[in-house]
Amino acid sequence: MATASLIQFGDGLDVTDLGAGTIRVDGSGGPAGATGPAGPAGPTGATGATGPAGATGPAGPQGDPGPVGPQGPPGDSNAAYSGTWNWQNTGDASASGRVSTDQPNVWFSSTELRLNETTAPGTDASFYFAKVTAGDAFRVDVKADASVYVKFNVTGAGTDHGTWWSWPVSLVVGQGDPPTNNTPMLVTLLTTGPQAEQWLNGSGVPAGTLGNVGDMYLNDLTGDVYEKTGASVWTLRANIEGPTGATGAAGATGAPGATGPQGPPGSTGATGATGAQGPQGSTGPAGATGPAGPGVPAGGATGQALVKKTAADYDTQWQAIAAGTQLPGDIVNPAGVRWVRIYAAAGDAQPAAEFRNSRLMFGAGGASATDTSLTWAGTALFTVQNDLWAQGELRSAYHTAGQVRLYSNAGVPTIGFGNDPSDTLLYRSGPGALKTDGSFSAAGPLFMTGAVGGQGAGLRYISGAGGTDSWYVNAASGGDIYLAIGESAIAIFAPALVQLNQPLYINPSALGNKLVEAGPPDSGGTGYRALRVAN
Repeated sequence: MATASLIQFGDGLDVTDLGAGTIRVDGSGGPAGATGPAGPAGPTGATGATGPAGATGPAGPQGDPGPVGPQGPPGDSNAAYSGTWNWQNTGDASASGRVSTDQPNVWFSSTELRLNETTAPGTDASFYFAKVTAGDAFRVDVKADASVYVKFNVTGAGTDHGTWWSWPVSLVVGQGDPPTNNTPMLVTLLTTGPQAEQWLNGSGVPAGTLGNVGDMYLNDLTGDVYEKTGASVWTLRANIEGPTGATGAAGATGAPGATGPQGPPGSTGATGATGAQGPQGSTGPAGATGPAGPGVPAGGATGQALVKKTAADYDTQWQAIAAGTQLPGDIVNPAGVRWVRIYAAAGDAQPAAEFRNSRLMFGAGGASATDTSLTWAGTALFTVQNDLWAQGELRSAYHTAGQVRLYSNAGVPTIGFGNDPSDTLLYRSGPGALKTDGSFSAAGPLFMTGAVGGQGAGLRYISGAGGTDSWYVNAASGGDIYLAIGESAIAIFAPALVQLNQPLYINPSALGNKLVEAGPPDSGGTGYRALRVAN
């Protein structure tokens, strides 16, 4: 049993024992006594429930800036090109507008990125593919949700497969599951540094999707130069095509080129004039005996002819010829008269040519009889009925010393004698005049039949045409010689007489001032005799 303690109560208090060691003190409340000293602290009570949050207090003052952190890696702002392709979950990028990897359904494990040259909207992006180098990067995002993406670093050179390219890659970072087939993807080429400005060129105005701001573009067709001044804007800056230059001087003649292939045959030229007859060539050696021909079919009888049976070569047969049809229709040979006639046109009354016995006759044909003939007149001799015309030369005793040629020498009618074409020519030098450039001699008398001169009816010109320097011979007086019309005879000729009517002058020469006579021996002597004259 616990030990009881003594408790004293003052006046006016009611004490009630409640039992079980508990009492209750009730009092009517007397005046309060002085406060006693504080008792020792009791044990901490259990934590009460959290009360409702109070209102937010005012913001405190701005703290000082913290230190600058280290430089982070390049961000995606270094995009050289960005476009839309559709995801291909089979790993094939050969179809237009497709992008994929070698592990399209486990794309974080991919080691090769595959990209078609044409975007899904149809833009050709191949211009940029050849510029991708190791160290560049590709970011492939789901276009509708950029939180699903992969980013690869390019580890080597790309491979051109014709319509698509592939690059070896390694994963940098990625998030989300691989997209489903045909999901539109935003593919961005990231360079390792700021994109450098570059020159582009092509045929025509540049497309707005081509190049980057700051790039320059040359139109190869016009020489126009553009600068890209906006995301899809090209601004014309200049034209570098100058005016047409002056024609340059002719270059030096080049070395002869190789002989070209044989050209096609040219058209036949006009027939040239007949050239002079060349010398007869020597007889060539006999050729080898040719192969035996098909020959004439055996058989046949008198009056038969060999005729073709078909168009095939050598397909012939012997056949009797009907009476009156032995020769072609316009060539006849009447019985009893041996001739051949050739008519110029069917129905002509007269032949154009005929061969009768030993005569060839020619005419205009039609209604006109033949009027020119060439007739055999004996051994090696023909006669011509009318004039004989020749396109070239007429010759006799061809290529012999006795040859005579009638021909036109540069338009001058000429007669030549002998085998040498330049030997002994006689040609027309003017109206009624013949000339030779060599000598002319006569074994008998030489007769002149020119115009009558002024010294008598028998006078003929030797030279000139009746002037003061003309020489004349008077045939009527026996051959007297005159100089100029109206003068006395210079020399008179008579039997056993030669008379000079003018002084005879001798020019001193190597003969020693001698007048030499080449006559017969004189005064019993022999040889020549000299007549001395004064110097």
